[in-house]
Amino acid sequence: DWTTGPRGELVLWIPEEYREGLWWARNLHVIGRSKVTYNLKAFVHGTDWTQCYT
Repeated sequence: DWTTGPRGELVLWIPEEYREGLWWARNLHVIGRSKVTYNLKAFVHGTDWTQCYT
């Protein structure tokens, strides 16, 4: 599954093995083996992807 932006643009691909436990902000609970979260605080994408290397 893809995480999409506010205009429906593709932002981040979630590999199949992590989808079952993926926690979305709109979820109250995740039922499964484990919870998977990701932090987008320092996330870059598109033409800004090169900023992830210092």
